[in-house]
Parts: sequence; structure tokens; C-alpha cells
Amino acid sequence: MDKYVILFIKTALVSFALGSALGLEMVIQPYHGHDFLSAHVHLNLLGFMAMMIYGVGYHVLPRFSGMVIYSRKLMVVHYYLGTITLAVMALCWIGIQLTPWTGPLRAGLVLSSVGQLASIGLFAYNIFRSVKSAPQPQEG
Repeated sequence: MDKYVILFIKTALVSFALGSALGLEMVIQPYHGHDFLSAHVHLNLLGFMAMMIYGVGYHVLPRFSGMVIYSRKLMVVHYYLGTITLAVMALCWIGIQLTPWTGPLRAGLVLSSVGQLASIGLFAYNIFRSVKSAPQPQEG
């Protein structure tokens, strides 16, 4: 497997562990529930679910149609952009709840959200260009 496919999968597993740990913290100390909810959700959905889909998708989807990945460079940019912006996003969500610096943290949240959307777009474009439809059957 490609190094970045493995990194997507390992990042997904780390995100799942962190998101689950925040969930446990929310259960043990319910007064933290609101403080960690957004970070918990984003680590589990963008961190675990999306990163796992990205890793498996980059490895499997092109092969299903007999192709290779359109651009490994886009995959690498996608990995770093998605990982960094997810970490910033999770920290901003927690910081907004626990610190008085909501203005700068909201700006960080907006920027990291834009980065996440861009990384999703990179994945969509790269996979779209990496798969081809099956040939149509000939009539007659």
C-alpha cells in the first residue's frame, strides 16, 4: 500500500481513539459534555469516518476500474491539508468553550473549515479523475 494510504488509515484510527476518549470524558464528567461535543463529533466523523474512507478509497476505487490514482501529489496535499485542518478545528472547538479567546478561535475554526472543504474537494476531484466507467455492452 502507498505510504499516504497507510497514513490516512492510521490517522483515522488515532482520531477515533481521541474522539472516543473525549466521549468517555463527556460521560464521566457530564458538565464537560457541551465543551467537548463538537470536537468529539468532528474527530469521529471527519477524523475517523472520512479519513478511513479516503485511505480505503485511494487504495481500492481506482483499482476497481483498472486505473491508478490520477495524482499522488494531490493525495499528499489532501492528507496534510485534511489532517492539519482537522487538528486545528478540534482544538478551536474546545478552545471556544474553555477560553475567553473566542474571536481568534472562531477565525481559526472558519479557516480550518475552509481547509476541510478544500481537502474534500481534492479527494473528490482525484477520485473522479481516477475511475472510469465500464464499457457499454454492444448491441447485436
